[in-house]
Amino acid sequence: MEYWEICIEEAFSECGILATEEQIKTVVEWVDGAHENYGTATGSEHIPNPMITEVDELKAKIKKLEVLHYRQLDGIAKGVAQRRGVSASDVSIDDNGLVTYK
Repeated sequence: MEYWEICIEEAFSECGILATEEQIKTVVEWVDGAHENYGTATGSEHIPNPMITEVDELKAKIKKLEVLHYRQLDGIAKGVAQRRGVSASDVSIDDNGLVTYK
């Protein structure tokens, strides 16, 4: 609430309004309450934040790419395993793409 108190004291001072501490406190409480209810009063709290929407969309794209990536790695491991006559669980692919098998 200190933020609103400073804002209101500065506004009163600039307008030449003299107010007691109690009056300033009352105005601060009203402004703070109004600020808390602004989203409900205007409906803006129901409008999606475009940045959050974009982040959610990008997270979904990343998830799809990760699934595709792991499917491709699995396919490579199975292909190597079949050609080398080993189990797919014996084939590993490191972060640099190096394929090894037992």
